[in-house]
Amino acid sequence: MIFDLLPYSIGEIKLVSRSWRSMADDWIYSNNAEFFKVEVSEATEENAIISFKFSNEKATCFPQLRGLFKDSTLEATREITLEDGLRSVTFVIPYDRLDIYRFFPMMKFKVRLAMINVHDVKRYPGKNLFQTAFDLFMNLKKSSAFFCFVNNLDNYCVDFVYQLTAAVKITYFHSNSQISTVSDPRRFLLEIAGRLKVISITQRGIFTKSENEFLFLGTKDVNWVETFLEMFDRGLRELRVDNSRTAYITAAEAAFIAETLAVRGKPFIFQTTLHDTPIQPKGCDWGRKLLIYDSK
Repeated sequence: MIFDLLPYSIGEIKLVSRSWRSMADDWIYSNNAEFFKVEVSEATEENAIISFKFSNEKATCFPQLRGLFKDSTLEATREITLEDGLRSVTFVIPYDRLDIYRFFPMMKFKVRLAMINVHDVKRYPGKNLFQTAFDLFMNLKKSSAFFCFVNNLDNYCVDFVYQLTAAVKITYFHSNSQISTVSDPRRFLLEIAGRLKVISITQRGIFTKSENEFLFLGTKDVNWVETFLEMFDRGLRELRVDNSRTAYITAAEAAFIAETLAVRGKPFIFQTTLHDTPIQPKGCDWGRKLLIYDSK
C-alpha cells in the first residue's frame, strides 16, 4: 500500500480528501498503533506536563502528534528516543489556555497505561492538574490501566478517580502514595470496586512521630475485612495492598478473607503485606512479609 512507502507523509495524505483520510486511518489502525503510556504531571502552579510514550516503529502512525510537536504556539516541547526502543514526546500546557483540547484526537488510540503524577501536593494544590487530566483522559477509547502517583491520596484525587472510572472503561487501577487524607476511604474503595477488575494500593508512609502518617488510608475506624469482602462482592477480581510501614491487618484476618472468597467459588487474587510490629522502622524490611492468595 502507498502508506507503507510514504509513512512520514500520512498527515499530508489525510488532507487530500475524506476517502484518503479514511484509508489512512484504516492503515494506522491496521498497524496496531498504540501508546505505551500517556502521563499528565505537574510542572509549576501554572503549567502541566503531558507526555506520550510509544514504539519507534509506530512513530509514523501519529502524524497529528508530530504536527503538534512542530507547532510553535505550544511551549517547551521535547522529543527523545529511549534505550528500550521507545520514543517520548513531551508538552508543557498552561492551565489558563485551552491547548489541552488539541490532544483529544490522540485518545482514539489504545493507551496501555494512563497516568497522573503529582509530585508535591503541598506545593501544588492539584485541582487544576486533576481537571486537566480528566479533560484529556475522559476521551480515552481503550485503556488497560490507570496509575495515580501522589504524595497524598486526598479528596481532589479521589473525586478525579470517581469521575474517570465512571466515564471510561478501565480494568486496572493502581494508587501509589505516601499518606492519605481522603475523608471516606471505605466509600472510595467500594465505589470503584464495582467498576474495576483489579485494584492495587501502595502506601509508602513517611517516618514521623504522628500516628496519622502511618494509618492505612488515613484511618483506623474501618473494618478492612468487611470492606475487602464487599469489594469482591461488587465485582472486583484482584486486590493487592502494599502498606509498607504499618500493620493494618493480621495474618488471621487475611486468611479469613481468602477462605471466605474460596467458598464463594469465584476466581480471585488477594495480596497483602503483614508486619511483625505495628510500625515498620524506616529503611528496614525485616518483619515485613507478603502474602498472596490465588484461587487458581
